Amino acid sequence: MGVLVKVEEGTVLVARTVFHKDYTMSHKEKKSGYGWTYIDEDLTKEDFAPYWKSALKYKVADVVVHNKDLWYSILDDNNHEPGVTGWIRAVLVVPTWSADIEGVVSYPPGIVVYHKKKFWINAEEGEDNVHEPGVEGWREVYRLFDG
Repeated sequence: MGVLVKVEEGTVLVARTVFHKDYTMSHKEKKSGYGWTYIDEDLTKEDFAPYWKSALKYKVADVVVHNKDLWYSILDDNNHEPGVTGWIRAVLVVPTWSADIEGVVSYPPGIVVYHKKKFWINAEEGEDNVHEPGVEGWREVYRLFDG
């Protein structure tokens, strides 16, 4: 179906149609413009990692974008800038997906893994997942969008 995506003042915006005083855009046109990028996937705002904001306090396991990288909070009430203190690069904390020699490792629902330079969540409801991320039952999360 596709969506239009834009970062504005540190917030990822996702829309199907944009009504602006100077222009109107629709995902049906399958075109980018006016700072909006067309992505040919059915995405929502929740598919993207939020940008770090100094005015907010983050809890353990929150993931944010800062300086084009993903950061994982290791503190509650964390208002420190990622890369300074209280944060670890997300790729170092999230487990890397792997299959054992027989190719069978099961991952519980809701677990996030890192595979082929992307983060994936097991989206199978109530079932462990034995498939490779990107094949079946996984949904990409913590997407970086820097428009």
